[in-house]
Amino acid sequence: MKIFKILILFFVGIIFYACDKDDEQTPEDLFYANALTSVKMEDIAGNWAMSTVEYNGEISIIQPSRPECGSDFTSITSDGKYREYIYSDSYNCTANVITSSWKLNNGILTIIDANGKSDEIVIIKATDNTLIFKIKMDVSASLQDQIFSFTAHSYTPAEDKDLYSDTFEQNTNEEHIEQIEFNWQTYVGVNGFERYEIYRSTTLSKNNATLIKTIDDIKTNSFIDLDPPIQDKLYYYFKIYNENGLLGESELQKVFTGSLHVREIFLKQPTVVNQQVELEWEESQSPYFSNYTVLVYGDNPDAQPIKSEGNTQILKKIYEKETLNFTDEFSYIKNPVYIVYVEDIFGNTSIEYENLDLRQQVDFEREGLIDLYNIEQFTHDPKAPYIYLNGLGEKNGTGYNIIKYNYETKKVVAKKTGLRLYSGIEMKLINSDQGNELFVNHNGNLHIYDADNLNLLHENGESGYEITTYSDFEYIDNGIYLFVNKTHLISYRRDSEGFSMIDSKPHFDRILSTNAYHLIPTSTNNLLLGHKEINYSLNIEIDDQGLIDITGQTAISIQSQWKTRTLYEPATDELFNLDTGDIFLVNQTQLVTTNSAPEYFLGWGKNATELYAANHDDISTNYENFNKQLIVIKRRNQYQYDTYPTLGYPMATFNDYKGKLIIISSYFKREELDSYTSCRANFFIEPNVSL
Repeated sequence: MKIFKILILFFVGIIFYACDKDDEQTPEDLFYANALTSVKMEDIAGNWAMSTVEYNGEISIIQPSRPECGSDFTSITSDGKYREYIYSDSYNCTANVITSSWKLNNGILTIIDANGKSDEIVIIKATDNTLIFKIKMDVSASLQDQIFSFTAHSYTPAEDKDLYSDTFEQNTNEEHIEQIEFNWQTYVGVNGFERYEIYRSTTLSKNNATLIKTIDDIKTNSFIDLDPPIQDKLYYYFKIYNENGLLGESELQKVFTGSLHVREIFLKQPTVVNQQVELEWEESQSPYFSNYTVLVYGDNPDAQPIKSEGNTQILKKIYEKETLNFTDEFSYIKNPVYIVYVEDIFGNTSIEYENLDLRQQVDFEREGLIDLYNIEQFTHDPKAPYIYLNGLGEKNGTGYNIIKYNYETKKVVAKKTGLRLYSGIEMKLINSDQGNELFVNHNGNLHIYDADNLNLLHENGESGYEITTYSDFEYIDNGIYLFVNKTHLISYRRDSEGFSMIDSKPHFDRILSTNAYHLIPTSTNNLLLGHKEINYSLNIEIDDQGLIDITGQTAISIQSQWKTRTLYEPATDELFNLDTGDIFLVNQTQLVTTNSAPEYFLGWGKNATELYAANHDDISTNYENFNKQLIVIKRRNQYQYDTYPTLGYPMATFNDYKGKLIIISSYFKREELDSYTSCRANFFIEPNVSL
């Protein structure tokens, strides 16, 4: 009964001192005397403003605490609520409201506060307009209660001011920003509260807004939209009603749904079981959950940016919120890093706020992973399941490795590491009377390795092996080799002592880009020599003694750059420029077809009946057009094509010693085999591609 204490202390204090009387002890029966035992709830229900207070025959008029707002008053309602309204400021006329409960028995009104403490009011008189009652309270520090008599009159509070609609705004605090939440000032007016209403619109107009929530709890001061439509922008507004009707209405509040945050989730340390990586994570608490995205990352765990297209791969999108696990069966990455992030219905993701500690690295290399960061050159054994690969052995390194890899057993047979070499010139596997050897260009200089164990046999500078600055070469037969440099064709005979020159002939009449000269054998003793900057090729014939004869020109341009991406098929006498898609009939110097699509040709099948390709657009302009699929073009079916899914991005193909198609893939996107990405090693031979 705070209102009585305030009124008595303020107004009655004068009475005690003015009367100059000793405090009297009030008998208990004096307080309860004259109680109106017949009074009913209907007699006292309503709003009452105290007008006078009496003590010891002295009467004081009670003035409003904030006259601009009207009188402080008490509201007694039939639902058992007893509310005291005490105005606390003159500008907004905000009232402090103290709510208690009441019960009536034989004229005694008992008031019980929120802590269970009770006080009594003795009702003396109750009419439609007047209520007279007594209270007892010790205000003189005498340790004895004094009895006060109050007179109250029926009161109609002044109209409420709208203090609420301007407070309706989105809660953008960090702990709330993952949801569309609004807050407002709760109703503190003196009229009876009715309801709050929340409206939503998808346009900047109230005309088509929908009422989405009605709230009749006066204490509620927030709302979360748990079922919003999927829009870039949403608009909300608020209405408040008291017993007299609409009190206030807010302006439209705009919400940019793309600015909502999504909290990250914790990924447990993955485990490896039988070549499979098993992942588990905690459940998302996002109110607008759409899916989990399981991502594998090919760079260092602390590297940025995490969403770089070149070093990430989405493994799975999971749309069931309760699904909290995934098994990775196919990722070919050295020591992969896993992330699971949440996406909401608006496209916001938790990955943008990812804590680096939530990324989990696994020390694991899947069987079949080729441990190179790029592949500068490769060649294969036409008589056995071996492929030879040359590339960087470590990220950001300068040391190159040569690997002999058995693609049937998925094992590295031999390895040469730490080589300081770079060359765009293809390495070649040569089977001659000197044995099975691998010819490798080390920065323009010839080196020869044993193809069985990759031991170095011969290197430039050693007597008989002083061959330098060549662009291409071919083994003819019977120990005869043909090399080409930027000015000449040179033939050599090789024996146990090394190479000795046989013949030399100048070729094109001008010097062109050094490493773009290419020799294409068309039979044992016949070759084409071409350069991408020349629109024809030279016909080269070399006899059994190694003598060179340039017999003429063919109107076929060999369009390979440094890498040899021009193929010849003896069975059909056709030449295929992979970079342009042109196929020529060599002897007739006839263009058979030009294939403008797809973007990147990989090779062709046995007898050139099929063409193999992949979607490799320019990474910088059309990265999304990369697909994990092999495109097979049927030449006998009017060049119609089929697509076959693959585990990685096909980068090269060849037909092995059994005639089977072998596909070298990169698990992450890259334009070429030798393209360097920021990823860890992620090359592999595609398993189980059935055409």
